[in-house]
Amino acid sequence: MQKRIITSLRAAIFISILIISHVANAQSTGQPKIHLHATPPPQQVTTSGGALGLSLQSSFSLLDAEDQVLMAFEIVDAVYDIQGESYTAVVQELEVPWTVVYLIDTSKTLGGFSTGPTFKNVKNILATSVEAIPDNSNIAVMSFANGAPTALEFTQDKEAVTNAIRNLAASGSGNSCMNDGLYEAVNKLSRAPGRKAVILFTASADDCARRTPQEVVDLAHQNQVQIYPVGLQGYSITKGELDSLAGPSGGVAELRAESGLSFGLSNVIGLLMNQWTAKATVYPSAGEVVATLTVNLSDNTSITSSEFTFNSSQDYIPPAEIEIKGVVQSVAEGILFNLNIRQRDKIRQLNVSVISNETGQSVVAQSLVTFSDVNTVPTASLIPGSGYVLMVSALDSGGQILSEDSAEFKYEPPAANLTIGDVQTPSPEQEEFLITVRAQNIGGVVKYKAWFGDEETREKIPGSEVTVPLGDPILIPAEDISSGKYLVVVQALDGNDTVLAETPPMEFIYKRPSIFQTFPRWVSTSPLAIAAMTGICCLSLIGILGMIWLVKPKRSSKAAEVDLVLPQKDRRPTPPPPRPAPPPMPPEEIALEVGQEPGQPAKAQPVRAASPEKPRAVAASDLPAARIKLLQPEAPDFTAEMRITTFTIGRKKKNDAILPVDSSSGVSGNHLVLTYYRGEYYAKDENSTYGTMVDGEALEKGKPTLLKDGSVISLGPKVKVIFQLIQKD
Repeated sequence: MQKRIITSLRAAIFISILIISHVANAQSTGQPKIHLHATPPPQQVTTSGGALGLSLQSSFSLLDAEDQVLMAFEIVDAVYDIQGESYTAVVQELEVPWTVVYLIDTSKTLGGFSTGPTFKNVKNILATSVEAIPDNSNIAVMSFANGAPTALEFTQDKEAVTNAIRNLAASGSGNSCMNDGLYEAVNKLSRAPGRKAVILFTASADDCARRTPQEVVDLAHQNQVQIYPVGLQGYSITKGELDSLAGPSGGVAELRAESGLSFGLSNVIGLLMNQWTAKATVYPSAGEVVATLTVNLSDNTSITSSEFTFNSSQDYIPPAEIEIKGVVQSVAEGILFNLNIRQRDKIRQLNVSVISNETGQSVVAQSLVTFSDVNTVPTASLIPGSGYVLMVSALDSGGQILSEDSAEFKYEPPAANLTIGDVQTPSPEQEEFLITVRAQNIGGVVKYKAWFGDEETREKIPGSEVTVPLGDPILIPAEDISSGKYLVVVQALDGNDTVLAETPPMEFIYKRPSIFQTFPRWVSTSPLAIAAMTGICCLSLIGILGMIWLVKPKRSSKAAEVDLVLPQKDRRPTPPPPRPAPPPMPPEEIALEVGQEPGQPAKAQPVRAASPEKPRAVAASDLPAARIKLLQPEAPDFTAEMRITTFTIGRKKKNDAILPVDSSSGVSGNHLVLTYYRGEYYAKDENSTYGTMVDGEALEKGKPTLLKDGSVISLGPKVKVIFQLIQKD
């Protein structure tokens, strides 16, 4: 009785170590990863539509960055990516019982006098770990030195297993024929049912085996046996030797000091207890096929496995097929659902119906001739909080059903949300306050009402209230607003002036410009001021010229008298008669330039070309109504409408659309710009870190790309939005 109590206490301690280690792993940092245990060659199957495909199935576990098993997570879905196509996989937790062989090193490495206490402690740790193995497992015990004898045949009696492990004795002269022992353990499991694994403990590197590690791995592959080697650090065994056995077989290796051996074994047992399977029918081309498995978790984490390969004996052509992807989302306009569509050209239309869980009756029925990967269906008749089933059928041109899928959902329309984005105070270029708002999940908005309130009394400031139609900028005159602290409030109204949503009051500080700041603006915009300033400048110029004339020295108009003394004998010659004045020059000669010969044509004077007019800005009311909606991640719901011709998107607050994601999503602070130009919308990547794709095509950084209604924009690897034009009533 006392022995059983001690055994139970040791088992409880080991399980506590297992739980503590996994809690610590849940708090570790780093990107988790998928560890593929096995992907058997896929088998050919016939689908319900008569098409041939391959059934692909993989078993896997999720590990943290330090190769420790994850336990606290929720898988939403999984997808196989093969040759550019995605196939949704069905994910299930594996509950098939295990058949396990404990293979324990009893060679001379641990058989000496000095290593006796270590070997005894190791046996106790191994024996205690047995209690954590899943119930209904069949367990056998083997040891290896020069040979590989069986200490206990397969049994579900865990107490017998623990006793068999504790009774093992190490040889003082036996070599370490580890690979021979492994080969025998795998061969012993070849006839066993269910999932199969070898838990190997060793302190010794192989020094005598006839079998090579490759032979062991090949036999493990053939019999679908996973090898989990646990090595004792400080002895001859190395991590590389352990990995060469574990990795190819689908297991995980641990190399631990004696003090950490319990943690290493807890990770191995955790992997046995937390394995999943993903299964899908795929349609690859003939030849070697490269595939990856992506698992999406409930916390929006997306994990992709390393590449693996299999062979396809022929080309498999997928049937026309639809599949509802993810969850059905409740949005302001109704419900939104994503589809995986194959052989789209064979599908003529989609029939969509929504069936009440309470009555079993269809409450919405609609045919979609135009459809895409993302579709929205109006649902005015749905009751918030009630459960429904969405049924989607794909029909060919003859009206025959090609494929159909369904999904349950609860209709929970998102609450209306109206927030103030920014308050721009008056400037020399803009005389009014400009208020920008962000509206989410608000239908029926016709106009906005805005006003200022006193920061202390909350009373409305007289003369500050304005009402503007939807699409026009919200401008509040600044004439009667003095310096101080204010609150701004905006309401969204329908055609009957019913308040649909109201923003929380936003506080801002306004400092009225001084006369010295406003005078240049007043002068440049007032015709009277311009005329007055022009007159003053002219008078000043005349005054300056007059002063210059007054102070400048002047010549006398009276000729100076000069006394001439002439010789008496000589007389002054009579001056010649005056020449007749030259005839006036012809007009064409007057126009000649200096140095131009008469008779030559006059040189043309240069004419200054008229400056082209600057392109006029498009008024917000003239913009085609457009918006972006967040598709991935599916939560939180996010929609932003475009009110300006240049619309920025990113994580930073200064953007027009601030995406509710963090830096791990791959979205840059300033990621994308949407621009309206000559009747079209364009997208331009703002040199983002992880790039942008539109409808699957990567954008060249800095180069605008045309957007279509319904274009899906990928911002980095995890975030997707849809661009939609809004039809105006």
